Amino acid sequence: MWQNLIVMVIVASAAGYIGWTIFRGIQGAAGACGGGCGSGCGAKSQPGNLVQLTTTPQDDDSATSPDQSSAVSSTRS
Repeated sequence: MWQNLIVMVIVASAAGYIGWTIFRGIQGAAGACGGGCGSGCGAKSQPGNLVQLTTTPQDDDSATSPDQSSAVSSTRS
């Protein structure tokens, strides 16, 4: 009988924790910033942390036509 009581307390604690986490996530999403992730509003006020990645097209030197010789040597020593 006491084993069932222990299991019910553990299950109720887990369900309460999950409910509290969901509630905090919903409340955090309605706020001005943060979203419940713990980063806080201070992270958004620092524009120096933003890094923009761009790609530039580069000439492909590895492609060869049938008329060009390959840069890879196939001779064995």
